[in-house]
Amino acid sequence: MNKFADYKTVDVLVVGAGVAGLTAAAAAKSLCPDKSVCVIDKASGPGRHNLSGGTFDPSSLYEFLNLAFPNWQDNEKISKFLSRRVVNEQFFMLSSKSRAFRITPHLKLAKALKLSAGKMLSEGETIISVSKLVRVVEAMAVEKGVEIYYNFPADFVDFDHKTARAKGVRLADKGLDEGGIKQMNYTPGELINAENVILAEGADGYVTEQFIAHSELERNQPQIYSLGVKEVIEVSPEQYKAIGSSNVLRFAGYPLWKPFSSPSIFGGGALYPLGSRRIAVVLISALDWKYKDYSPYEAFCLFKKHPKVARYIDGGRVLEAGAKLIPEGGFHSIPRDKVRSTYAGTSNVLLTGDCAGFVNMHRMRGLSNAVLTGLQAGKAVSMKEKNGGSLAKNYSNMLEFSGLIDQMKRAAKFRQIISKFGVTLGLGLGNIDFMLPLFNIRQDNKREMTESYPFSGKGLFDQADFVKHTGVQHRENQQPHLVIKDVDICKWECARKYDCPCLKFCPGQVYEKMQEHVGPVNTSNCLHCKTCQRKCPYSNIEWTVPEAGGPMYTDM
Repeated sequence: MNKFADYKTVDVLVVGAGVAGLTAAAAAKSLCPDKSVCVIDKASGPGRHNLSGGTFDPSSLYEFLNLAFPNWQDNEKISKFLSRRVVNEQFFMLSSKSRAFRITPHLKLAKALKLSAGKMLSEGETIISVSKLVRVVEAMAVEKGVEIYYNFPADFVDFDHKTARAKGVRLADKGLDEGGIKQMNYTPGELINAENVILAEGADGYVTEQFIAHSELERNQPQIYSLGVKEVIEVSPEQYKAIGSSNVLRFAGYPLWKPFSSPSIFGGGALYPLGSRRIAVVLISALDWKYKDYSPYEAFCLFKKHPKVARYIDGGRVLEAGAKLIPEGGFHSIPRDKVRSTYAGTSNVLLTGDCAGFVNMHRMRGLSNAVLTGLQAGKAVSMKEKNGGSLAKNYSNMLEFSGLIDQMKRAAKFRQIISKFGVTLGLGLGNIDFMLPLFNIRQDNKREMTESYPFSGKGLFDQADFVKHTGVQHRENQQPHLVIKDVDICKWECARKYDCPCLKFCPGQVYEKMQEHVGPVNTSNCLHCKTCQRKCPYSNIEWTVPEAGGPMYTDM
């Protein structure tokens, strides 16, 4: 849009045009139509940086639609988008490279007994592409009068510690070359002044993490993550018919974990039908793995080759690919202002969705909570405008009133138990997590990576082809956004002790070894997943915001 000059000062500024951010913007504009609401995003367009699993509890979306668009059920496009429901869901344990057995009855029994494992079931939920969901919500936000600007990467929240308020958000500089020298098209990052700031960047948000570090927000426990690797594959009519248009298949075990043996990586895989003979294939790996040579992408390829999975996708054509972090720390990893007793916000700055960590680990889903937090953020803005008071306090109260805080508290110990006891014992103990104490967890990169991963995907994959299908692109001569803090650590410590694990775990093949030096040689391949920043054993890699670019998702 070309009206940005009119929006150097706004009433509400949202950083991140994902589901949480757009919901917040549309809700705020619906409730306060006379207020200016602006959204900025580093992506090139709607949904370009958005990737999610595949099933979605639409209850929070219905609540948002009823508020902002009371006649939404008359909209054929929205109704059609939400029409694909999970009718049949099957869970399988992949016990080896070729064997599998069904565990659906065990999970249904767990649900009947009200055990944690039963909460993973998703029958009745909606099968979606989050990229498409973003485009649907974006159209609604624009219709309400929200201004949205793409290729506008944010650099930091300008927070005045004297007044304990954010002045606004500073944009990143543009037009710097590889050495940081200003080019002819150089544009300094401008400050967008804002009365209210809503952060909605997704997992490990660049602006969000800086703000937490420099504000009065703090976590009781560190945030931990998983990495989701995903492809959308066009299959034959026979293969698509075999899986069914409303059936979801979920998998545990190989190649991530084997009971009382190696490997032991928390996570799992899934197949989702998307219509038009397209199947989404997903494998999620927890970042607290202990294998110095583990590659989430290679494990993804091994998963696809398992006979139970391959029968549905073998010979298919990859249409799209991508990777993204998922925050899994749960309730105790949500930032809070302990002085003012507020969750996920302080003063006039709010945190929503994945950047705050609102993923329910009993259900292993966060998309519905992203919508819910966005909705509550919009309501908090309205309450502040009408009744005064603190934006963060209004938001925190609404999160509690909505039931979200209680929901997160019930699942607060699940992931910590798995981190403490390992996958096999942890999943069992997770069913009685309410009876166990809270265990402390470490950051993902603090887990010693001294072992070797027992499986090899060598020869099964073409990672360059995977990267190509992400659509990723950056201006080749822009200032590098991946920073090695100390090259000697890579050369003399990491290489000798861990064989430079970034060479393996980066899904975009960004890192290469050139003679004796390891570094981000292919920064234009960066998928913005930030695995390198969170898994480098020496915390020696810093992901900073690029001036533009990234993946180009359309159906993820």
